[in-house]
Amino acid sequence: MPKKRSDRERSEFGARMQRVRKWTDLSQTYVAKTLGCGQSTVSDAEGLSTASSYTVRFARLYGVDPLWLECGEGVEPDWSRPWGESVPANSSDPTTVADATAEVAALMRKMTADQLDVLLATAGALVQPKIKPTAAPVAPDVGPSTKPLRDRKKHDA
Repeated sequence: MPKKRSDRERSEFGARMQRVRKWTDLSQTYVAKTLGCGQSTVSDAEGLSTASSYTVRFARLYGVDPLWLECGEGVEPDWSRPWGESVPANSSDPTTVADATAEVAALMRKMTADQLDVLLATAGALVQPKIKPTAAPVAPDVGPSTKPLRDRKKHDA
């Protein structure tokens, strides 16, 4: 049976990774499948790793601040609340809203034009209603020619 890692055998990053995953009550296997990586990637990140190329994806899945997850700075989760309730959706605390707005604005100022384009496209896709495409309308029979007008010869028109 494999030996379990103690907190002494974890980096600070690994300890944050494991703590937040356990707080979310998700298994390493589930996280790996959801993110499209191997279970060993999750295990390594929770071990002696000091960073991961999946950090932002982990943070999004766990619903935590990527900056906090990566280096311990930023907004730490409210461990006293159950996962999913750490940041109330109806928060009306102006300090919290103002701080979050300022932080987002500061991060956006550091982005390149290409990064901003990706961010805005992603945000737009998230807020768009999911509309199922319908079949293309079928043109009714309009007489002797069913060619589009641009393809018809002058005498057909």
